[in-house]
Amino acid sequence: MTAPSSFSGSAQATTLGGAITSTTQSSFTVASVSGWLETVGSHVGQPLGTSGNFVVCIDYGTSSEERILCSSITGTTINVATVGGVLQRGYDGTTATTHSFGATVVHTISTDVPYQANLGVTNAAAAQSAANAAQSTANSALTAANTLKSNVWTTGSYTTGNPFTNITGITGYTNYMIMATCSYLNTGGAANNVSHAIQINSSGPYSTQNFILASSGATRGAATSVYAYTTTTSSTFSVNLNVSATQAYTPSNFLIQVIGYN
Repeated sequence: MTAPSSFSGSAQATTLGGAITSTTQSSFTVASVSGWLETVGSHVGQPLGTSGNFVVCIDYGTSSEERILCSSITGTTINVATVGGVLQRGYDGTTATTHSFGATVVHTISTDVPYQANLGVTNAAAAQSAANAAQSTANSALTAANTLKSNVWTTGSYTTGNPFTNITGITGYTNYMIMATCSYLNTGGAANNVSHAIQINSSGPYSTQNFILASSGATRGAATSVYAYTTTTSSTFSVNLNVSATQAYTPSNFLIQVIGYN
């Protein structure tokens, strides 16, 4: 069913100016088209049919009622619309029939107009509800991704040699951020090449930092390694800082920290 797109709130009821003698008659005359002007849309004041098709009802409220989709008005002649090659008699669930001279003629709307309006409102509400649900899910995911949980594993002690003291028994999250930092004092007389790296379960190195402590006396350097580690919530693992150097060195301000965040 093709929805009409031309409407009037001022069209006065009229009567047929001549009988409709055939169910395929493509035009008919009326006694008057007073007020049959568009009152909504972009062609206000123009004859019905200017914006698009419109609906006419003949023998309204009787057993002979027929709705007809019409395309234009010429004088007092109303022309029936053709859609897809089909003459639009017996429109909107009615049956094409003949009508007598003087039969009542009114301008009306088809039943699909309020239906489509209601459907549009319903669909819009459903789409908004779905959009709100999707936004809520996205917000929850974003909150979960950006929220640091309470479990933080940390140590500030170290032992002579490698590896430095482990953090053990880390578990409970899928993603972790690992940071290892330490300062180094060069205690030898030559330049000292230092390699500073994170190890996980004695595997690695990860986020290796290489630097040189100058040879002119006791000099200090520092390095920080940061590594994002993903595992399963059932896994338990350990972390340590592994350091190698070409000369003797002394570590200080040592810190390993592991944060589980989702």
